[in-house]
Amino acid sequence: MNKDFDNSIKLFSADCQLAIKAVVAAGDVILNIYQNTIVAGKKGDGELVTVADILSNDMIRSILKSSRYPILSEEDSASFKLLSRKNIWIVDPLDGTIEFFKKNGEFVILIALVKKNIPTIGVMFQPTTKRLYVAEKGKGAYSLNLDGESQKISVLSTTSFADTRVLFSRNHLSNTERDLLKHVKLSEYKQK
Repeated sequence: MNKDFDNSIKLFSADCQLAIKAVVAAGDVILNIYQNTIVAGKKGDGELVTVADILSNDMIRSILKSSRYPILSEEDSASFKLLSRKNIWIVDPLDGTIEFFKKNGEFVILIALVKKNIPTIGVMFQPTTKRLYVAEKGKGAYSLNLDGESQKISVLSTTSFADTRVLFSRNHLSNTERDLLKHVKLSEYKQK
């Protein structure tokens, strides 16, 4: 990270900065694996898993543990009972494992902090582009690049469902989502 980036993230709380540090460090771990042959296996639920999922999870855990909030991660066997805790990190250390395996660059690392059942921090990092998206309650949402470029972002203000853009997973499109697409006219629909 450079000085401009370090200055950009000073806007955020210590917890948010910790999540940013965790996704960037995990991104380095993932990219080291991404540049080599990727070996995949299956989880108990049949989903694809790679060593990048596991090592990213380990890196994130090692950084977030200093906050003393419990961590619920897709790659752990932790109980969903953790969701009843006052404060909890929710982590997907490699969202888009299939895309990672295909080496198309379309994968991210996700971390959220939920306090009293309200999401207060959300951080998403795409290692291949070095693009970071950060939102914190009361501070807004930003698109940041590790080179220091930052831009405030927001959702569209449209009130018409037909004018919205909808993204669906190309690998996990459910029958319910297919039915929705048949019945709703949208201005833009992309399957990513």
